[in-house]
Amino acid sequence: MNTNGEGKRCGYCKGSGRTKKSEMDFAVVSCPICRGSGIVYVPGNYTICIECGGRGKKAAGYAMSGAATCETCEGKGWAKVASASNNNKKKNG
Repeated sequence: MNTNGEGKRCGYCKGSGRTKKSEMDFAVVSCPICRGSGIVYVPGNYTICIECGGRGKKAAGYAMSGAATCETCEGKGWAKVASASNNNKKKNG
């Protein structure tokens, strides 16, 4: 397990370490993001993901099976803070 960075609550399973196999299935399995620990490790320059609101999943109904993993934070619920210079490069280039 990667322990670099600060331990934060996993957004995908809301810190429980468990999640439903799918939105249509009631079977509960270990969270695929935190591997059942309920904690993900993120560097200090990360904040709650603005794409998913820290849930680690896209909005329900996005896919036929229910919520899909957020691509921005990779399901962790935490995303890297964009620097001002990176934002300017994207706008200008």
